[in-house]
Amino acid sequence: MPNASPIDRGFAEAVRRHFGFLHGLGFNVVSQRGDAARYFSANVSLEIFQDRRVGEISMELRNANVGASFLTAEGLSDWSGVDLIPLNAGSRQYTDYAVSWLAQLLKEHCEAILRGDDAAWREALDRARSAGRRYTIGIALSQMRSVVPDLWKSRSYSALVDLMAPLEAHLRPSELRKLEIARRRSAR
Repeated sequence: MPNASPIDRGFAEAVRRHFGFLHGLGFNVVSQRGDAARYFSANVSLEIFQDRRVGEISMELRNANVGASFLTAEGLSDWSGVDLIPLNAGSRQYTDYAVSWLAQLLKEHCEAILRGDDAAWREALDRARSAGRRYTIGIALSQMRSVVPDLWKSRSYSALVDLMAPLEAHLRPSELRKLEIARRRSAR
């Protein structure tokens, strides 16, 4: 099946097989089609879906008691401490593996969330937001580090201070020394 589109690679079948455990937690299937499945319980909804273009598999969990907040596979991975695997459907076997992995993540680490425990839900959201902030800071540091050598070489000390100061709490010792030097030299 080399020319099959990503959604023809067994996604719906894999979701039916691996997410059957949700029925025991009070979930009902509300809709299921080739690229998405929606499950609902008293106050939690779960959607598992696959991007039609690239085959990426994703999910969203929502809790009616905690407003419009939701958790994604990435957020659950951050919350549980389990590394997220690539969730792209490269083959029928990998699609099955990725869907199975997602179901196992929920089974092993998210039972309280699936049962609608609001405290567990809020804790998961807080950890996911923290991970999001860490990711954003990491991107900003990476971008800063790519520019600093040229600014240092051109002696653009004010620009260095503007770029580095907002990230000061996350800088390496050598970067802190450069920032301090740039502050002194830009004040002249």
